[in-house]
Amino acid sequence: MRDYSAGIPAGQADDSYRQWLSRNPSWVVVNRATNRRGLQTLHRANCDTLSYPLASRGDKQRSGKWCFESLAELEDWLKSQGKMLGDLNRCPRCME
Repeated sequence: MRDYSAGIPAGQADDSYRQWLSRNPSWVVVNRATNRRGLQTLHRANCDTLSYPLASRGDKQRSGKWCFESLAELEDWLKSQGKMLGDLNRCPRCME
């Protein structure tokens, strides 16, 4: 798992994040931020709704991402957090 966390200063980790997405289009990404229903959203790394560069949330706060090599790796991580795959919102564009 790669953690592109909230709080990363502007410009830092953007290149690494974009390279990771372009090199691993079938891997999965979870937004750290939640949607209106309080759910984090699961995407494929090649989803056109993911922000390039990392989304800005004001001057100092950024919307972070967790990036995983596979759904199995994500499921293992979710279990360690006391969650399940069903606790995530699936992006309707890339996860259907």
